[in-house]
Amino acid sequence: MATDLLDRLQADKLRTMNQFVEEVARDVASQERDRLTAAIVEEGLALRQALTRFWDYYWTAALQGKVSERRQEGEKLRSLLEQGAASLARAAAVARQGAAEGQELARLVLLEEQSQAFPRWIEECLARWELLDRPRQALNRERTARARAAFARGECEAATDILARLHQGGPLVQE
Repeated sequence: MATDLLDRLQADKLRTMNQFVEEVARDVASQERDRLTAAIVEEGLALRQALTRFWDYYWTAALQGKVSERRQEGEKLRSLLEQGAASLARAAAVARQGAAEGQELARLVLLEEQSQAFPRWIEECLARWELLDRPRQALNRERTARARAAFARGECEAATDILARLHQGGPLVQE
């Protein structure tokens, strides 16, 4: 199945990124330290983008009703996204250590900000994921029919009037 391949691809990206970051972290005396540290920053930002696309793929599929086992897929998503968050945090820390020994790296602050915000983003995404299984409120056909009939009779308030009242701090429904 294509999603299994996508999951494995994402897991492989995370594993490779972790290996790269750890090798650079161990090789402190390298002549290429500045170049490799800059590469960590760029790869970290690319990883964050890939994780976002990974979420978008699953979210779109779920909204289209193409994810049958949402609980299992949600757990798998959580696991991969949390691994990604850990990878981003480690990449930012190693890049900061490399930058402290040399000069400031372009886009390092951006990676640090994104790695700090990423866990919160994951929680927000997964909270939305859980809403997919929340029971929907049944349509009240009688209330809908009454509202349509009142609208047809012209018994409605203009949207501009409602907005003007709201801008003035008034209530949503006219009293």
